[in-house]
Amino acid sequence: MPRWLRSAVTALTITLAGLSGAACVDRDLGETASPELLAALEETTYIREGGGGMVIYVVVDTECPSCTELRRAAADEPTPNIEWRWVPVAYLGDEARAGAIDWLDAERRLDDAAEAVDANTETAQAAGIPQVPRLVYEDPDGEIRSLTGGGPHEVRQLQELAAEMH
Repeated sequence: MPRWLRSAVTALTITLAGLSGAACVDRDLGETASPELLAALEETTYIREGGGGMVIYVVVDTECPSCTELRRAAADEPTPNIEWRWVPVAYLGDEARAGAIDWLDAERRLDDAAEAVDANTETAQAAGIPQVPRLVYEDPDGEIRSLTGGGPHEVRQLQELAAEMH
């Protein structure tokens, strides 16, 4: 390999290595959302995990594979700056409703978890959330953001954003 090509490949490798990782935080993760959407989710019955300064509401269905992937990613990735607020809904039928009721009841010990799941589902639908998982949060600049879907990459990006808030 000619020296000039070797130098070019080395430079490109170093540049790409610098671009991968935490230094490239997507500050516009998701899309701009209304304060009313966040306010609606604040009134839901949710399951709280973590205690960081950035609160993220996540509308999830227990029968949704993408929701399960997101929950697993949030559990596996260190997110000390995030308080996750999981909002169980029943978008995918009776099994989803039963799973949401069981999860909410196990975590919150409610008198009527079924009523809470039904109210969460109605609130999410009325707020215009057509699919799950849906994440809603206030970014470090004070903008309300909404993101559909998510996995390990998005969880890491959200943690980086949350770290900026401290």
